[in-house]
Amino acid sequence: MALALTIPMILLSGPVVGFLLGNLWVKHFGGGPKTVPFAVVFGFLLSGYQSFRLIYRVHQLNRGVSAPAKKDSAQA
Repeated sequence: MALALTIPMILLSGPVVGFLLGNLWVKHFGGGPKTVPFAVVFGFLLSGYQSFRLIYRVHQLNRGVSAPAKKDSAQA
């Protein structure tokens, strides 16, 4: 349940980071006027995707499904 409480911050941080990176891109590389809004929308979409993954994982944990096994890189 504690994981679900991070969703508002995830949804907020995506557009904020998109705005900051879009502004940085415009200042240093001379992006057009649509660069910052595109970066904000892209950040919001990515944060929405991450929130969906988090909600799905919390749902799995509530059903009792164990976490997927991590691959050991030493055995590869």
